[in-house]
Amino acid sequence: MMTKLNNSNASIGNVDECKANVTTKEQSNPDLDSLGRKKSSGHTGPKSTAGKNRSKHNALKHARNAKSKLLPYEDAREYEQLISDVYSDFAPQGCIEADLANQYIDCRWRSRRMEARIRIEQESIFAKMDRKSIATLVGIEEGYREHLPDYFLNMSKRFGSKQVEYADIAWRQYNNMVRDYDSGQFTDLEEMRIHFDVLFEGFEQWVRERDGLPPLLAPQRDQFNPAWSGDLEFLFTVIEDFAMEMYFQANFMAWKEQIRNWMQSWYLLQKRELREIDQYDLVLIKETHLAHTIIERLSKIQKHKREALLSMQKHFQSINSLKGEGG
Repeated sequence: MMTKLNNSNASIGNVDECKANVTTKEQSNPDLDSLGRKKSSGHTGPKSTAGKNRSKHNALKHARNAKSKLLPYEDAREYEQLISDVYSDFAPQGCIEADLANQYIDCRWRSRRMEARIRIEQESIFAKMDRKSIATLVGIEEGYREHLPDYFLNMSKRFGSKQVEYADIAWRQYNNMVRDYDSGQFTDLEEMRIHFDVLFEGFEQWVRERDGLPPLLAPQRDQFNPAWSGDLEFLFTVIEDFAMEMYFQANFMAWKEQIRNWMQSWYLLQKRELREIDQYDLVLIKETHLAHTIIERLSKIQKHKREALLSMQKHFQSINSLKGEGG
């Protein structure tokens, strides 16, 4: 049967001292003791103060990192880092403080796990959101909805004022070019390139950035590449793709608030999924409250020990002072 821990040692001793106070009824075996001494004769552990401080809680920390603490997909190195950070911040002394520190580590790990679960649930809701439906609610015409960019529901996406201005000019030039070409006002590609300069400068850069498309201009750069000028249908099909990118870039910032509002409305209608997230939130709140409670208990114990040590120091100083006066 295990004997009881010495309370005074547990409150002020280090973790190793607490372990030393635990004894059993089993008697030591001289032969095994001799063998153990032989095996350990070549290892004396760290000699420097820094090394001793690092290894002081090794046994306890490794025990807390049992595999059962982690789910198969969780990162053991991240868990080890949490242990290291907590022990570095609070420097627990004795079994009681170490136990509270480990409770806090477990609590924080469960909180991180729950935060990840909430994030995954929220992302799964938005993953089911239909971009075209949101675009319809915003008022984007059907033909344009076929060209919705990947960032359409990304509220962190931003375009600067110069990007918006450039895209707006390119988009307007595209519409004017199509109108003038259909009316017969412009039929020569070189004249169109000069007249709609912003559109074709942007298109040329856009083509260079895409694999599989031939250069827009011939090597001398003063005329169209025959691969384009010889196939006007292909040219106008590809330049439409570029123009649609300019259309969304020119208008996205103005639509952003509407998109955000419709996304919020759609999200709040997913009642079943939201009920699950609410349950996870409650668990997270409880874990956070428990973590704060553990830290308060640990801080009180450490404060009490500091005050007791200070009081003891003052007591001995007072005795030494009286001895000095008596001498």
